[in-house]
Formats: sequence, structure tokens, C-alpha cells
Amino acid sequence: MNRVLSVARIHATAWVAFVWPPAIMATSFLINLALFASISDARAHATGGITSIYVVVLIVASQMVTQVFSFAVGYGATRRAFYLGTGLVLLVQSLVYSLGLYVLKLIEHATDGWGVQLGFFDPLPLTHSQSPAQILVYFVPMLLLSIMGMFLGVVAKRWGSNGILAISLGALILFGGATVLVTWAGRWAAVGTWFANQPGLALTAGWTLIPLLALAYGAYGLLRRATP
Repeated sequence: MNRVLSVARIHATAWVAFVWPPAIMATSFLINLALFASISDARAHATGGITSIYVVVLIVASQMVTQVFSFAVGYGATRRAFYLGTGLVLLVQSLVYSLGLYVLKLIEHATDGWGVQLGFFDPLPLTHSQSPAQILVYFVPMLLLSIMGMFLGVVAKRWGSNGILAISLGALILFGGATVLVTWAGRWAAVGTWFANQPGLALTAGWTLIPLLALAYGAYGLLRRATP
């Protein structure tokens, strides 16, 4: 446990990395706020700007592996301790950010979309509820992106850019092939109906657990064989 906490402290010393996700999201928010404040109509404005924090979280998680793994192992951390320590930091980071997003969503509701009917923190029907359970809607996808970033960092650490390109090619073949198959079978209506019938929590905090656990397991398996 001491080694796990030591790895977590190493990550914590690079505190500026944890500032970037909310800083970039705040910039996106201010741009959207200024944009829609300049539009003089009474319509509600939804925006996907909140996704910026999720993208940056993925990048930061990847860098936690590529920039810290060798240093931590050189100072006596085992691969298992590095994995658990990094996972602990990503878990806490995702929870803190998600709590912040939930609070900002409540403020957005209370101010009628920041006075301009802007739906920045509440862009989709599945985020409309004010129930505390909505924290999971933000938290689980963010943790998924964090674990995905860690997985990609491990791939980059072991195989370099060729590994990342191979993963990208595999994903293109997988999703492209699935798109062709569904189109050929004429099943897009059925796919849309299935998604429409799923509760918001099931989509964001239920089904997303499957790729999350798969990536977490894969990252650990690859990290055990990665060269510092």
C-alpha cells in the first residue's frame, strides 16, 4: 500500500496536469457563453463544449504512463504498484471533476442557462435530471476515458507510435466493419430504437462499464510486460 500511495504522490507533484482539463473546459465555456450571448433569440442553446474536459482527461492519463512510469519504477515502484497508484489518482480525479460538473449543472439550471439559455453542462436529455445519481452520468464516462488514456499510454510505452497506429487501425476496421454490416442488414432503425429505450443511467453508467473493465484489465496485462 505504501508503494501505491508513493506512486500517487509522484503524480500529485505534477499538479499542473490536473489544472489543464478544467482550464480548457472553462475556456470553451466562456467562448460558448460569449457566442450565445451575442445571439438575440429566445431559443435554448445546447453545445458539446463539455466534451473538451473528457478529451483532455484522456490525454493527461496517457501522459501519466509515458512520462512517469520509468521514473517510478526506477525509484523502486513495482508495476502493480504503479498501476494501482495511477488508477487511484484517475479515480479520484474523475470523481472530483464529476462532482464539479454536477454542481455547475445545478447552477446552470438555477440561472436559466447562465442568463442566455445555454446548455453547456446539461447538453443532453440524460443530463437533465437534478438527482445526485446524475453524478454517475458524468463520472463513469470520465473514468472510462481516463482508463482508455492509461491503456493508450501503456501501448505507447511498450510499442511506441506503431502501437498507437495499430490500435487506431484496429478501431477503424472494427467500427467501420460494424457500420457496413448494420447498413447492409438495414438495422439502423433497430439500433436507434435500442438506444432510445435505454435509461440514461444504463447507457452512461451501465453499459460503459464493459469497455472500462476490459481496458483496465488490458492495461494491467500490458503494463506487466512493458519496458521501463
